Amino acid sequence: MSRCSYKNSFQTSSQSAVVLTNTIRWPRTPIHQIMAEGYQRWRKMPQTHDELWAALQNAGLTPPPEIAHRLKNLSFASTAHRFLLSNKKTIDPSRDLRGISNSLSKSGKAIFWKTTLPALYADLIEMYGDIPGRARFGLGSNPKATFVQKPAHFLKKPTPGPSHA
Repeated sequence: MSRCSYKNSFQTSSQSAVVLTNTIRWPRTPIHQIMAEGYQRWRKMPQTHDELWAALQNAGLTPPPEIAHRLKNLSFASTAHRFLLSNKKTIDPSRDLRGISNSLSKSGKAIFWKTTLPALYADLIEMYGDIPGRARFGLGSNPKATFVQKPAHFLKKPTPGPSHA
């Protein structure tokens, strides 16, 4: 299915952002590339929703109106200003996220920005080693993080080899 056909098939669904990002196979790659490039300007990784949204906007993405309004009206003491005041630079991977975000309905774009992007980012920073990152983004703890893989039980007697035959 081409990317163009996504626009029409998901335009009216309120679940479009979730379905779309589950359909596409590269969910974390553009966010990783945006963060790796942006870190050189910001000298910090986003730690909150506001910081994440500001970083994505700084990378060339256009947030939905309610998030843009929130970012515009942040208190001066907000840590998100570091991301907003950095030299804005459109990063190539943001083109893919921009295409998805712009193809969604108004409600789909809001879900994409408020739910999907923070979930993908929280998953990414957890892979970077920031274990409490998921909780900071309101996603609780990763149920897989508490799973401890136990070694397989070995046979008590050795497997017969050529000398035992």
